[in-house]
Amino acid sequence: MKRSLRISLLILLTTILFLFAPKPAGNQYCGTYFRINKMMGFLINCDSHQYILLSMHPSKLLSKDSVARRQNRPLYIALTYVIGKPIEYVLFAVYNGNENVHLKLDKLLNSTKLLKRLELSSFEKQDKYTTAANNSTLILQMIAFYVAYLLLNFLVLLLSVYLFEVMLEQFQIQQKIIHLLSIVLIANTIVKDAIYSAHEQMFLFLTPISIVYVLHHYLYKKQNRKIYGLTFLFGLGCLTYGSFVLYLPALWLLLFYQDKTIKTIYANRMIYVIHAFLFLLPTIAWIVACKQISGQYYNHEVVNFRELVWMIDALKIGVVEFIKTFIFNLLHFLLIFLKAVFPFLLVYFILWNINRPFENSGKYATLFTVLISCFIVFNAFFALLGYYAYRLSFSSSVLVLIGIAAQFQLLLENKPLRTNYYYKRLSAALILWCILVFIL
Repeated sequence: MKRSLRISLLILLTTILFLFAPKPAGNQYCGTYFRINKMMGFLINCDSHQYILLSMHPSKLLSKDSVARRQNRPLYIALTYVIGKPIEYVLFAVYNGNENVHLKLDKLLNSTKLLKRLELSSFEKQDKYTTAANNSTLILQMIAFYVAYLLLNFLVLLLSVYLFEVMLEQFQIQQKIIHLLSIVLIANTIVKDAIYSAHEQMFLFLTPISIVYVLHHYLYKKQNRKIYGLTFLFGLGCLTYGSFVLYLPALWLLLFYQDKTIKTIYANRMIYVIHAFLFLLPTIAWIVACKQISGQYYNHEVVNFRELVWMIDALKIGVVEFIKTFIFNLLHFLLIFLKAVFPFLLVYFILWNINRPFENSGKYATLFTVLISCFIVFNAFFALLGYYAYRLSFSSSVLVLIGIAAQFQLLLENKPLRTNYYYKRLSAALILWCILVFIL
């Protein structure tokens, strides 16, 4: 309980401070900068209104008339519907319960200017998602579900940091290291840009942390029954956020590593098959349900951004086109990787090099095996994705951050007389990190 309260207060403080951060320069963001006053404001992602409108009427996921853009994320929409419906009830109880309040809200909300600021075009206003009689009713509904998304963002970030700290405690890493590095998960550009949006970006932190936690905690303890159940849960997670799909290849890579030989892998083939079946079952079931009920299944990432399927597109044109596109996508990935992930890797390898001569350098061998496997899978996937945004790179940075925590713990054990010196250096680095995140 104390941990949850401490993390919650840190998230609240950080997100409030982000309201005072400078407006992003130029048009290097997708969305609207919503200005509260001369000193305060925040970004609302350009996809936010789509999510909000769909959460207001989640049954439209299976509409026969037109395809919902987020049809492949039904659990995410369902979560916000469950959270938003009670909020909507309370807001409309206030709205309808007092005539003076009703008139004031009508005057405040029944505004085309406000609709424009909320990124709701006239096309969307008349779209299948809305049944509101007037602008004020529509905006009040949107506010209710927008608040639901904010609460979900908060809860997912809280869960991510909580799981991060619990996992590091199990590796016997000092509390001070854990608390300091937790700041990186809360104070960063992803949280700064997305915490006030109706969007999935907070799952960027939960995905790598939960995958590492589960693979290390259960796979190395040989708790097959529990890990089968968790494999199914990660399969459900794919209906919430796409990067959960990386659990299965990471799991298989670790199983390959444990089995060592082709002969052993073949002998244990049913283990691989069971995991694949349990993991893919929720997605396959949802696709079948969509096609049976609505007659179609739509994946926005594939249709709009051609993620992964760009390889098929390029090969249809020719081998030369495939090579050119592959090189272009790879260079784009590497440029973002160097900017976002390489600084974390540099810190990790400096610490690793210092600890290498000491006897306890293999203390976290199993953890590092899991981290390396996940790092390979994550970056191979992102390199082949085609469309690769800066925000996705932070998943890999989180994996490295876990490794940094372990290496820093080893550093303190190997050089205990310099503990205060190293803590001061870490604190100074984190202060500089927070300043750069706030300014940039």
